[in-house]
Amino acid sequence: MVSFYVLNKVVAPINRFVREIQLITQNKAFDSRVKSTNLIEMNMVAESMNAMLAKINWQIHQSAQAEKEITELNQNLEEKVISRTQALRDSNQELLDALEQVHQYQSQVIQSEKMASLGQMVAGVAHEVNTPIGLGVTASTMLSDKIDEISEAMENQKLSARKLSNFLVESKENTQIIYRNLSRAADLISSFKQVAVDQSADINREVNIKSFFEDILLSLNPTLKQTSHVIDIDCDENLVIKSKPGPLNQIIINLIMNSIIHGFDQMDRGLISIRITQRANTCTIHYSDNGSGIEEKIKQKIFDPFVTTRRGEGGSGLGMHLVYNLVTQALNGRIEVTSELGNGASFDIQFPAVQVLEYES
Repeated sequence: MVSFYVLNKVVAPINRFVREIQLITQNKAFDSRVKSTNLIEMNMVAESMNAMLAKINWQIHQSAQAEKEITELNQNLEEKVISRTQALRDSNQELLDALEQVHQYQSQVIQSEKMASLGQMVAGVAHEVNTPIGLGVTASTMLSDKIDEISEAMENQKLSARKLSNFLVESKENTQIIYRNLSRAADLISSFKQVAVDQSADINREVNIKSFFEDILLSLNPTLKQTSHVIDIDCDENLVIKSKPGPLNQIIINLIMNSIIHGFDQMDRGLISIRITQRANTCTIHYSDNGSGIEEKIKQKIFDPFVTTRRGEGGSGLGMHLVYNLVTQALNGRIEVTSELGNGASFDIQFPAVQVLEYES
């Protein structure tokens, strides 16, 4: 009887308590509660267990809530990243489009600069050729007048031997004047034509450097003869290279005009020295002047577009930028500038070029 009593009053509640705990654990039903028993000690354990279950359930709920919030944050973050990435792509595309448009505008401005230079050269052609043609026209007019006089004298039978002799001498002089000036005009036109073709063309051809540079100076003669500036060219007369004369032509013209406009602005007589050498497969041009030099802040960005010291005075600021592009892109070379304010400026240009050993003019 004692054993039965102990079994019903003590062991049975304990077993029931253990089974409830096992069910709660197996089913993870932490929101459930352990029932009270008729044992005071077990009730204390049950209350502690229920408190622990409540705390566990609360922590599980908090963890689930936090996990939900983290998931929502991650989802929002992914959406923001996707949105920002798309916005960044759109901005990059707009920048690329704007940059492409700027390059197009820059190419158009550079092309306009080339055409303006070509226009100035054409104006120089007209001015230079006008002089010998004018002299030729004058000489031909005088010869025509003399012929009329001789014809009239013959008709009136007043033509003397002395008068005929004078006429022949004067006629020979006039024909020589006409020949010399027409030949000069033909040479000028030929030189200007070659310079114009070289300036607009972008093909490789054999170039005699000495005569090529002399043709460039001839095309600039209308501008140069208005000044007392001196240009000295130091180059082997037999140096012939295979290169692109168009970019080379434009480079030298821009450098010379840059010296005249900026370097010699406050000088009556300036000196430009151009030395050309060839070593292996590299042609080197050393260009220097004794002008006013370049300020340090201008020198650091001299090859940037639209950099000019004559803003508002007609300067576009594209001359040296065009030179840099022609050297680095058209000729696949490099250019360096050295200058101090008051001590002139020098440019060293190097570009690949094959020397032609045998040249037939």
